[in-house]
Amino acid sequence: MRSCLNANYALVMGPIPLLKCVGVSNMTQVLLSICSLLTDPNPDDPLVPEIAHMYKTDRNKYEATARSWTQKYAMG
Repeated sequence: MRSCLNANYALVMGPIPLLKCVGVSNMTQVLLSICSLLTDPNPDDPLVPEIAHMYKTDRNKYEATARSWTQKYAMG
């Protein structure tokens, strides 16, 4: 089984011959990659430019939005 992060940084597992993946070869690397993205965001190379702009210009609003989305989507 193959594990990787796709272009949207979504975890993908299984045979994926045509999918372009960030190079990860095992679950440990997948989890380390996810942790790295969560603990050290790079707003200069964003996946979603609007979120990066908020991160750079209004940190309080960014953190409030992140808390709200975490409660809504990750905690039920």
